[in-house]
Amino acid sequence: MNDLLILYFGPENNEMVDDFSVLECTETNNGKNDVLVQYLSSLFVEFNEYYKNTSRDVLSIIKSHRKDLWDDMINKPIDKIPIAPYITPDGEEIEQYEPVWDEGLQQKVKECDMQINSYYKQISVLENKLEELRNYMRIYLKLEWNKAKEGK
Repeated sequence: MNDLLILYFGPENNEMVDDFSVLECTETNNGKNDVLVQYLSSLFVEFNEYYKNTSRDVLSIIKSHRKDLWDDMINKPIDKIPIAPYITPDGEEIEQYEPVWDEGLQQKVKECDMQINSYYKQISVLENKLEELRNYMRIYLKLEWNKAKEGK
């Protein structure tokens, strides 16, 4: 689909553009083809990267690794610090301890959390870019339709 759109819009002069705001212009489609091709190409690259990660099931692997690290950390504290005892309704004192977690494991869990959040952010960014593309195409096609109605 991407190749068909790129073929349709075909580059007019192969100039690299950093600003896609020209696609938001509701007055004319002049100069939009190159920008649309670049936008579609960059979108294709991003979706391709996302697909590679999805096909390798990267998110599941990271989540599984995080769970293993978390279980290790919770089940194997490196120390425990006594805290105020718990007093039962019978008046019996039960000693309580706060575990001290391995800082290395804590850091690895945080790194996994950051990777998971980054993955979800990537999904969100791609969704937003698809919505942008929809809006750009709507504007472009509306202008072309108006031009066709006028016989130009």
